[in-house]
Amino acid sequence: ATGVVIDNESNIIVSGYRVKNSITDIEIVLVKLKSNGKIDSSFGENGISSLSIDKLNYTTGMIQQPDGKIIISGQNMKNEYDFKSIFLARFNPDGSIDSSFGENGYAVRKFDLATTSESVAIQEDGKILTGGTYNLYSSRPAYYIARYNSDGSEDNSFGDNGIASYTFGLGQGSDDWFNELHAITVQPDGKIICGGQQGDYATWSYDMGLVRFNQNGTLDNSYGEDGVVKINYPDHFSQIITLMMQPDGKLIAGATAQDNVVGADPMLLMRFLDNGELDPGFAINGIQATTNSNFSIACKSGNLEPDGKIILAGYSNSRLLVARYNGDNVLASNFKEVKAIQEN
Repeated sequence: ATGVVIDNESNIIVSGYRVKNSITDIEIVLVKLKSNGKIDSSFGENGISSLSIDKLNYTTGMIQQPDGKIIISGQNMKNEYDFKSIFLARFNPDGSIDSSFGENGYAVRKFDLATTSESVAIQEDGKILTGGTYNLYSSRPAYYIARYNSDGSEDNSFGDNGIASYTFGLGQGSDDWFNELHAITVQPDGKIICGGQQGDYATWSYDMGLVRFNQNGTLDNSYGEDGVVKINYPDHFSQIITLMMQPDGKLIAGATAQDNVVGADPMLLMRFLDNGELDPGFAINGIQATTNSNFSIACKSGNLEPDGKIILAGYSNSRLLVARYNGDNVLASNFKEVKAIQEN
């Protein structure tokens, strides 16, 4: 399983992939459960829908449209060495393939070099975004975002022929710079933020990175430093894993950090202002680090609750781990009786 959504009737839809006949035959799978956990037999065939685009089909993300249709993102491969295609597939609320989307219900995008599909998001206008890492095995891979129209066709008005991209490390540092995108999200104003890891092999500085694009796919130079933000967590290798957008436009990020000591690696929760700076009113200078005694924590996903609380999920010491955080301003909650007035 790689994705889960809760629909308007509290049903649970899970997406993932499964071995069909052999390890060279892997298909996309959707399962629908009722709110009590029982299979909803009215969905697909006895509660399960499946789709094969290529020999190997690996899902990476899922979102549900306001009309109840389900979009799945992932990687379709002819064999285990084929990393040049990504896909989007759309299912109707009843589990059937939406034949009006792309070609026969799915859209495949081919690249000239190895490319990953890591995250999927939807804009208010119904256009769909998917993101990952382009030219994965090169000395300087790039963050990329591809945009599609609501019918699954490529939106060539976005970026460069439908692709917006950014490569950390160009013109600086060594010849080898590691970049990997893990998450994308859309601001209330339509701007797009992606996050992951970036770092210089020569100096062993693997830090967190954020990039913001305008609605048309151009780099937003008003964000951070010329459109990008680098975040260092001292004495650790760190990477952003998940992004969540608050209604007020502040960005929440969940991340993982590692040092050279076995155990005790923390999970990071951060909040950013609209200009890309860490929010000093959140946790300690914008960062909350969570540890689990001498065991390391790995963050894998996150969710922003309707009441503003934040959930990060992952694992620690071979166990599943879930942590919930308050999303309020620390000063505001502790000094709520203090009144301020403006003078001069």
